[in-house]
Amino acid sequence: MPKSQSEKFALSEINGHSELYGSYEKKEKLPLGPRILRYLYNGETGEIMGRTPGSWGRIGVFYFVFYSVLAAMSGILMWGFLQTLDPRTPRWLLDESLIGTNPGIGYRPIPIESDVGSSLIWYKASDRSNYQYWIDSLVKFLDVYKRPGLTPGRGQNIYNCDYDRPPGKGQVCDVDVKLFDPCTEENFFNYHKSGPCLFLKLNKLNTVWVSCEGENPADIENLGNIQYHPNQGFPGYFFPFENSEGYLSPLVAINIPRPRTGILINIKCKAWAKNIKYTKDGSGSVHFEIMVD
Repeated sequence: MPKSQSEKFALSEINGHSELYGSYEKKEKLPLGPRILRYLYNGETGEIMGRTPGSWGRIGVFYFVFYSVLAAMSGILMWGFLQTLDPRTPRWLLDESLIGTNPGIGYRPIPIESDVGSSLIWYKASDRSNYQYWIDSLVKFLDVYKRPGLTPGRGQNIYNCDYDRPPGKGQVCDVDVKLFDPCTEENFFNYHKSGPCLFLKLNKLNTVWVSCEGENPADIENLGNIQYHPNQGFPGYFFPFENSEGYLSPLVAINIPRPRTGILINIKCKAWAKNIKYTKDGSGSVHFEIMVD
């Protein structure tokens, strides 16, 4: 008996589903290792990490062009900015600069980096290993003064200056560390004699005198006499600072021959000049402490 149209349609649907189901092939799930290798390189499709070589090539060309243009633009902008600067004269002077008209004064040696915020110089004079850090710090600090070849320009423009022979254009003044005696490396900067030396360093401005004293009456009494080497001030022929190649900041060595041992002594050093103003935040001065056992 022939099948009706509806029966044929139903049979067709059934057959259709049967044929569709029969054509589906479930992919075999590979272990992790082979899957990674197949991701890195698929031999069937030629893909490398999910992309064909042609696709990777197009991406590579795009980023090469993109970063090349970016680097070129940055280089042009930097070149344009550098054309506005004078390599020997600071762009901003006095009030316009970060230093301002009030120069800063610093000291060496300074405590180890782990003692953040500390300004205490504390050591035991009878133990060489105990004060070796302070000696090494000063040796490292003075190295550029002893070996001018370490400065930019390799010291070719260093000049022996005095008040009658100021440096010429492009020249910088020499700092003779031998004049700091007894504050020398050969004398261990006098630390072994319980009379330590420190070095005061001034920002690159004008002729300046310097003085150091205890911060309060007890500190003044415990500190005793202070000696300055080679003079009690920073020579004026080092200034004005013109950003000359190889410039060495002037130094003053202070020696404390007989501080009272076993007591922490607060010391403040001030720079004296017409344009120096003293503020509560310590501008124009530097504070540190010493303690010799």
